[in-house]
Amino acid sequence: MISQISDMTWERINQHLLRQACADRVERSDRLRIDSTVTDAPIRAPSDRRCTSSTIRMFRG
Repeated sequence: MISQISDMTWERINQHLLRQACADRVERSDRLRIDSTVTDAPIRAPSDRRCTSSTIRMFRG
């Protein structure tokens, strides 16, 4: 599903996030560096049951 998001949309999302971070004084816009390294990982597609159990596990500590 993420692969269906266009480059233009990603750019607009990033610009919005940067503007909001600057407005909230979270981030300075004159120097911003990100790491967008892509690596293979054995990630399974999420299921509602797995997400719910992960959330419960997180809240229980």
